[in-house]
Amino acid sequence: MALTYSYISATLSYSVIFNSCTAGDVVIPSTHNDGVNGTKAVTSIGTDAFNGCAGLTSITIPNSVTTIRNNTFQNCTDLISINIPNSVIIMGNSVFYGCTSLLSVVIPNRVTSIGSFLFYNCASLTNITIPNSVTSIGNSAFQNCTSLIRMNFLGNAPTLGTNIFVNTDANFKIYRYSTKSGWSSTFGGKTVLLIDSPIHQGLQTFGFPNISLGEVSIKKENSNGKITLSKI
Repeated sequence: MALTYSYISATLSYSVIFNSCTAGDVVIPSTHNDGVNGTKAVTSIGTDAFNGCAGLTSITIPNSVTTIRNNTFQNCTDLISINIPNSVIIMGNSVFYGCTSLLSVVIPNRVTSIGSFLFYNCASLTNITIPNSVTSIGNSAFQNCTSLIRMNFLGNAPTLGTNIFVNTDANFKIYRYSTKSGWSSTFGGKTVLLIDSPIHQGLQTFGFPNISLGEVSIKKENSNGKITLSKI
């Protein structure tokens, strides 16, 4: 894939600003040399850089990148996976808007804000973990993620915009740690459960991670208190 770069004199680095939308996998290099400014780090992916590249299936971002701008991967409808390194600090609005094939994303633990419409219409996304660095989530960030059934929060409750979880899966649940603050029994209109509750951890130990889906049948076998767990 042919990538186009812009030299950023203020930071002595390059930004990926355009690509030719060749189908398949993309690996963004950690350095670039434009023949004028020499070999420098690639530190950002610019606004709309991959917007509308429907044939892309996966993208690898190097550890040199700290910023992903607005609409970067918008409407990459064949994008299934993406590797975002922990070097990334800033993720703009609508980065994955309309990535309808995206199955999972790990948000780096240095990101402090989930931008508005970040995962809007990501209809194949089933679960996601929000790191403890995140303090705010923008408007409609997960709206129309119709397969999204679970979200794990590792930190305190962030501030919320509007319509965050509109039109997610009917069984969508939020999980958080009991030691974190700012939480109640609901969040953004959705049920909140504890990741570290004894029953949840116990059922996971026995191979039943989806207790929020009603997939576990628990029954008392006899007067001695024997308990049997089985998947429905």
